[in-house]
Amino acid sequence: MSLERLNNYVADNMDNLAHDIAQGDGEYLHTLAVLMEVPETERQAFYSRLRANFSSIYTSPDVTSAEVLDHIGNLM
Repeated sequence: MSLERLNNYVADNMDNLAHDIAQGDGEYLHTLAVLMEVPETERQAFYSRLRANFSSIYTSPDVTSAEVLDHIGNLM
């Protein structure tokens, strides 16, 4: 996984990614899974885990992309 590419993707897509995580599906969430190298067989569980923990990932309106990635990493 390219950490720089992942960081840039999350930074550039914070709002769209938040929407997809809240829904538990969507192209931004799918791309995140691809960039994080989540195996295809585990993606539905990954999406569900992120959706169930949305408020732990997006902890405030001022959350940074680095914090979002840290929070997602803590759930893995």
